Amino acid sequence: MRATKREQRHQQELRELKDQAAQSETVLRAELEVAQAKVRDLQKRLFGRKSESRSGGNELVQTQAPVARRRPRKEWDIRTLCNAPELKGLIHPKRP
Repeated sequence: MRATKREQRHQQELRELKDQAAQSETVLRAELEVAQAKVRDLQKRLFGRKSESRSGGNELVQTQAPVARRRPRKEWDIRTLCNAPELKGLIHPKRP
């Protein structure tokens, strides 16, 4: 008699533990689905078609190095003016 009551109590506790585990698993699976949905959404935002600046896949763009351009030479510059014969004495007067 004692053994059967003990066995029944044990079976009842076991059923309660299984029910708790099932409920906990259901909650955890729901949380996992929400987290996976967030990951999918963020991946679509990050790697989606609209996030790319140009179409054409993952082709590597070959860029050319910028060409060094020389500044166009002015018709005059300060050295030219200083060496002009008509301005020679005005710009750098000789000191006595």
